[in-house]
Amino acid sequence: MHWTLDVTFSEDSCGVRTGHAPQNLALVGRIALNALNLEQSWKLSNRQKYHPALMQRR
Repeated sequence: MHWTLDVTFSEDSCGVRTGHAPQNLALVGRIALNALNLEQSWKLSNRQKYHPALMQRR
């Protein structure tokens, strides 16, 4: 799951490092990843679902 979060959401390059913010953003990222995995109407990768501009290339 970590690799998917890093590739799809660029989680490692996030500059948030203080307080509870890193844990909160990780939780939101996991929720978003689960929502992308549940979306089955298009046969696209999670990255293409997350970045709508990539869908224009099809």
